Amino acid sequence: EAYMPTKACNMKIYYGNGSVVQRDNCILPEIPNYLAFIAGDNGYTVINVPENPQDKTALVFKDSYGNAMVPFLTEHYGNIIVVDARYIDLDAVESFGDMNITDIIFLNNTSSMTKSWYQKYYKMVD
Repeated sequence: EAYMPTKACNMKIYYGNGSVVQRDNCILPEIPNYLAFIAGDNGYTVINVPENPQDKTALVFKDSYGNAMVPFLTEHYGNIIVVDARYIDLDAVESFGDMNITDIIFLNNTSSMTKSWYQKYYKMVD
């Protein structure tokens, strides 16, 4: 079972190889298992929820455990930027600094919060 957002959203998925895919929802029921949530693991994803205030933006750092949680955020944010440090190397401040981020959320399983993960996140926001 999956929680289906009550508000319409659109999603742009940015893959590490440079390709970009646009979808009309953040849950893709045609894809099996946890990959249905935000199209699985990818470099980063930008979700827009036109019905919500556009001045409220969350930046989410996650591993695969965070995929299923992101759709819950569509009830509260106009924009959600989802970054998976395993699949992209970027400067988050440079890349998203002009997007008026109001909240930063970390969605990881506890065993992934090791020194190597911390270093990846720190590198993105330093």
